[in-house]
Amino acid sequence: MKGKGALWLWIGVLVVFLAGTSFVAYKLYMRQKTRAEAQRWEMTSVMKINRELSSDELERYLLVENEKLDRYEVLRPIVDELDLVTFWNLSSVDEALEKLKASAELRPGDEPGTIVFVASDKDKEMTGKLGEAIGKAYKAALLQEQLRMPTPPPGFQD
Repeated sequence: MKGKGALWLWIGVLVVFLAGTSFVAYKLYMRQKTRAEAQRWEMTSVMKINRELSSDELERYLLVENEKLDRYEVLRPIVDELDLVTFWNLSSVDEALEKLKASAELRPGDEPGTIVFVASDKDKEMTGKLGEAIGKAYKAALLQEQLRMPTPPPGFQD
């Protein structure tokens, strides 16, 4: 009888040990999977601005410029060009536009008088495509805006 009791005890210990190691392995797997899903690639590009701004001015400037970056006219052609509805497996263009808005932003630069354009995505190759397409569209929108602004008469100075 003593032999059977000890055998059952060891079987119980083995079952508890295997269950514990399986649970720990599962938790580690889920943590790694979550990190992999959360990983985002970033493409950055440093841009100079005309002058150094105070922190308040820079904050307002970035707010205005990020609004320009998020405009429909800037982002909508990119949704079609890169076929983002299909690539991201979304159901509508509006969803793709919202995700695209979240994928690009302007941040303060490390050096005074600079800002950083950042594009990000989970897919490394798509990050590059997004960065290039959004950067081009944003710069084209800025150029178009400058062309619409009235020019001062010759000899005019501030």
